[in-house]
Amino acid sequence: MSPMAPKTFDAPETWDWIARSERARSMRERCIVDANGCWLYPEIVSNTGYGHTQISTDGKRRNWAAHRLMWVLEKGPIPKDMLVCHTCDVRNCINPAHLWLGTNTDNQRDRVKKGRHKGGKKIGDPRLVS
Repeated sequence: MSPMAPKTFDAPETWDWIARSERARSMRERCIVDANGCWLYPEIVSNTGYGHTQISTDGKRRNWAAHRLMWVLEKGPIPKDMLVCHTCDVRNCINPAHLWLGTNTDNQRDRVKKGRHKGGKKIGDPRLVS
């Protein structure tokens, strides 16, 4: 496996369903719901706009992207090489109804379809002129 390949993320097997649903409920309660139904996770928002949270498992603290953790809690494991993408395009939204699994290619196609890309236009001429 290459060092950049995504891992499979799953809630620890020691979490029973009650613990998983309690963690999801706790995350939902901290959210601000906007007019579009996004559950905006307000805690530890990274410089890229994604919400993050920490959990302790087996005596170790791990950082999780909040939308990825919500997916695992509500829908199950994230398969290797899959991303948790947003239909709403709001990075700190953790509403499971706004999340979908896709490959990096799927995510890029979604970005282009929605016009959230730079358009591939060249800015200036990269050749050196003497």
